[in-house]
Amino acid sequence: MNLQPVAIVGAERSGTTLLRLMLHQHPQISVCPEMEFIVDPLVQTDTWPSVQQLQGALQANWLFRIQGFEIDSTLTWKELADSLLDQFQQRHSCNHILIVVHRNFDQLIRLWPTIRYIHIVRDPRDVARSVLGMGWEGNVWHGVQRWLTVESMWEQMRRTLALDQFLEIQYEELVALPAATLQKICEFIGTTFTPDMLNYPDHSSYAAPDLSLVGQWQHKLSPREVALVEHRAGSLLKLRHYQASGMESLDLSWLDLSCLRLDNWLKRVLFRYQQLGPKLFVEDYASRQLPLKRWRDSVDDRLYQSWANRLK
Repeated sequence: MNLQPVAIVGAERSGTTLLRLMLHQHPQISVCPEMEFIVDPLVQTDTWPSVQQLQGALQANWLFRIQGFEIDSTLTWKELADSLLDQFQQRHSCNHILIVVHRNFDQLIRLWPTIRYIHIVRDPRDVARSVLGMGWEGNVWHGVQRWLTVESMWEQMRRTLALDQFLEIQYEELVALPAATLQKICEFIGTTFTPDMLNYPDHSSYAAPDLSLVGQWQHKLSPREVALVEHRAGSLLKLRHYQASGMESLDLSWLDLSCLRLDNWLKRVLFRYQQLGPKLFVEDYASRQLPLKRWRDSVDDRLYQSWANRLK
């Protein structure tokens, strides 16, 4: 089967999971999360990667494993991508397949030339704050980098796409007007809106849309943190229709940037230690230094469980 999926693209912590849960409740739609493993090997190469050579890495990937995909090592990478979609479609018996990709989504067109995109964007100040809450970065200067990388990539991509090939939505719009926003998305996908899509709280740990989650940066970030994010987001803040706070522009020296890097590293290490506990923290570091695959796999399984319990 030669499926042409619709891709949900956006920075992590921008509402991709919320949108996925909503769409997945539609009887004709199924959404496969976190498909980065299919595009990452395509970066910086014009040739198809070897499925046989990357089979072990795929099977060790947490997000690949939880989908229960099977690999035919005789396939090309393009054929493997089609096979994964076929497996997902058969498992869920749906008419429309969507995939979520947070990085390197500019490679998707190599796999599916007529692919269409739903781009979701969230205020970078809220994204940076949320990234800190996950412990992925230690300060907002580095926390906004994921948003900046994704939005810069999207800005280049959208110039090459036909108008009917993409739909742009804001997280804030999805939260404030979920039914109207989902109706617009369904029309783009090629189906009709159903109220069942708003019943996702009955099937997940996510609550109903909450307007209090919009604009949290205004009372959870310090003035300097707001200025740091706005400085780094630059013109993309305005291009994504977010208004600057009016904070005075920063003039960062080499010493300022060095201090931000050190602060980021220290806080990330501390957060990881607190989340994993001393034993798993040490095992994680030690198992990366030693060629003991079974031990590393065991540590990875426990790391995944720790990560999955916190992901929201």
